[in-house]
Amino acid sequence: MRKLLFLLILITALAACNSTKTDVTINEQYLVFGKYYGHCRDECATLFKMEGTQLFADDLARFTDWDSLKFKSSALPNERYESAKALLDAFPQELLNVTEETIGCPDCADQGGFAIEIRKDGVLRHWRVDTNRSDLPDYLKTYVDKIDATLQRFE
Repeated sequence: MRKLLFLLILITALAACNSTKTDVTINEQYLVFGKYYGHCRDECATLFKMEGTQLFADDLARFTDWDSLKFKSSALPNERYESAKALLDAFPQELLNVTEETIGCPDCADQGGFAIEIRKDGVLRHWRVDTNRSDLPDYLKTYVDKIDATLQRFE
């Protein structure tokens, strides 16, 4: 009887954990932005995640793929969030129509690239964007300029 009761409690707890995690993941909205370099020493990525009213710095030395993104658990000071908030407000809706995940040729000539990821209304999209502005549509030139300016303020 004790084993059956224990098993029942365990199954209920696991089911509750799984449903909670799924709900959070589906409803989670955020913006990731930053710059990365493939051929460098030490710190090769400077990425940030804006989630809710908080901003988090990356917790990785290199950006290799979207699944490996990690961010520190402590939020940056509110001034940094306020400075970066304009990126969310200025996010170009045209970018959501771009089906390719690579725009231009980011880091092909060792020039680095911009990383942009957005999760909104349960939809996750991400792009690697060339730093060579001549290879970008006008709306994206303006946006990566804003990302660049934000990153410079954070230095």
